[in-house]
Amino acid sequence: MGKIKNVLGILILFFLLLFVLKDINFYEVYLLISQAKIGWFLLAILATGLTFVSTVFNWKNIFAGFLKFDFFYFMKVTLAGAFFNTVTPAAGVGGEPFRAHYLASKYGKSKSEVFGGVIADSFFRMLVLFLFVLFSICFVFFYVPIPSSLKWILFGVLCFVFLSSFIVFYIIFQKSRSNWKTFFRKVYWLKFLKRRFETEEIFIDYLRVKFHSFYGSFEKILKNKKTFFIGVLFGILFWAGNFFTAYFLFFAFGGHLNFLSIIIVFTLGQIIGNLSPVPGGMGIVESIMTLLYTVMGVPPPLALLVGFLQRIIYYFYSLFLGGISLVNLKILVAKL
Repeated sequence: MGKIKNVLGILILFFLLLFVLKDINFYEVYLLISQAKIGWFLLAILATGLTFVSTVFNWKNIFAGFLKFDFFYFMKVTLAGAFFNTVTPAAGVGGEPFRAHYLASKYGKSKSEVFGGVIADSFFRMLVLFLFVLFSICFVFFYVPIPSSLKWILFGVLCFVFLSSFIVFYIIFQKSRSNWKTFFRKVYWLKFLKRRFETEEIFIDYLRVKFHSFYGSFEKILKNKKTFFIGVLFGILFWAGNFFTAYFLFFAFGGHLNFLSIIIVFTLGQIIGNLSPVPGGMGIVESIMTLLYTVMGVPPPLALLVGFLQRIIYYFYSLFLGGISLVNLKILVAKL
């Protein structure tokens, strides 16, 4: 099944890139790059950095009184987690358990409790993204002249977002209070679990303790009105950093697009990339953003530059700086 998803992802990416690039005049792209304004480009890089800084300070908000705030260590964990989020398929959540592990290891805390806080941070970001997605799809559906086939695709995405959000909220606020014993029993048949846990009851008790520790931490954060409000503000700041990255890139290449259109393009590109089987939505997000920019009236060469460069800046943080942070964290934790 995994191989089929990988092949499907590669095929989708290949045909999407082919569709996006077939009408691009690369000489015009070269001319735009040669005339780039470095100051605006540097501001775009800093705006992407703002997204990581917002995560660090939201952790300070979430873990207040539980973990001692250490900006540089938190930043290393954030970047290294972004590395895993980029190389894992779908919604890019592979970095969250990693972040919880290294935060808990440094401070000697329960990994499941810390994981609850890390997931709460992701929850705040996804809540804000959901609102942006809802607004963006409705705006495009009713006010942007696009082909009817694309409108139906967006309508399908909107239905999927609503359905998945409903399921997530139902699990968080209803299922979490129910008896998980049946679910735990279904996974005990795995051999590596049987080797680690002598009996099914030991396995179930272990998971129950871990789950209640995780959910207790998560629920406590969401029920704290001050923490929740500040968390949402940092979620807005996180996405604002992404929007301003594109905004500054347009100025860097002598173009301009209103901020509302940038919000819509980036939001839709992000959600479609998260739904794709390609790790980190790599190639998918860039292509979708390029297509949507052209729909908004941006010349194709400029749309290509902004769409792809915004993601390249992100990959600089997540893959390059994230990779360095990962190596450094392994050395630091080995010394603890």
